[in-house]
Amino acid sequence: MGKPIDELYDSVLSGRESIGRVVKRIRRVTGMTQREFALARGVSFQTLRLIERDAANPTVDTLEKLCEGFDLKVGFFYSPQ
Repeated sequence: MGKPIDELYDSVLSGRESIGRVVKRIRRVTGMTQREFALARGVSFQTLRLIERDAANPTVDTLEKLCEGFDLKVGFFYSPQ
């Protein structure tokens, strides 16, 4: 894994960043708007917007779609307790 991905893993597993913030960081790496990213990932714009604002919790299926192409696995969002 590259350094940016390692930083994402660390920030989520340590609790420094929410899932919504990490999703937003992933989207920003692409340089896409919320609408463009949602369309490219097959999720609704409204859903993406709510997730990024931490106003909704994404399903596993949605997380898989959002992480596609970033060498991320959905399990990385959930630290073992």
